[in-house]
Amino acid sequence: MADGGRWITPGVPSRWGTGHKGRAPMLALIVWLLASVLLAAPTVAVGAPGNDASECAVGVDFLGFSDALNKQTYEGTNVGGLSALTYDRSRGVYYSLVDNEDSTAARYYTLRIPLDGGTLGEPTILDVTTLRDASGQPYTGENFDGEGIALTHTRQLLISSETEPSIRRFSLDGRLSEELPVPCASWLPLRGRPPRTEAW
Repeated sequence: MADGGRWITPGVPSRWGTGHKGRAPMLALIVWLLASVLLAAPTVAVGAPGNDASECAVGVDFLGFSDALNKQTYEGTNVGGLSALTYDRSRGVYYSLVDNEDSTAARYYTLRIPLDGGTLGEPTILDVTTLRDASGQPYTGENFDGEGIALTHTRQLLISSETEPSIRRFSLDGRLSEELPVPCASWLPLRGRPPRTEAW
């Protein structure tokens, strides 16, 4: 209520002059609302983490290990440095990309990896495919360092190389179909060559 030009609120000292009308009752209202909220807020108990928390992602299991292909040869090529793997569900096979191997041809192997009763069987090689550029020349470890492979819904392979780096699209017979753009900031110079200033 007003008293001689001042606003007086019960329980709140009247310290405001005529130039601050309305501040004291507003302050009292805010304090009352805050107190009401705090007193009415429910108490939430935070328990200790349970012991049944999963340590691995759901549905991921370790099925086994095989080094059957280690130091093997296939059609005149050394089997090793397999750096990436993708699954072809329609054929029931895997495509495994070879890492950088000096001047030898860049390639991927087609593998059969049996799973019998949830146990990993011994992988076998069904085929080897050389990766070739637009002119039909094989990529080699000098200009290609395979690190990633994925099969698209159009049954083409997206294959990445960390040499430049690059992402290229290949048909299943290894022919280059397309080169995807990679930001210039990601380009690295090849050994003994100046930095690139344009795409391949």
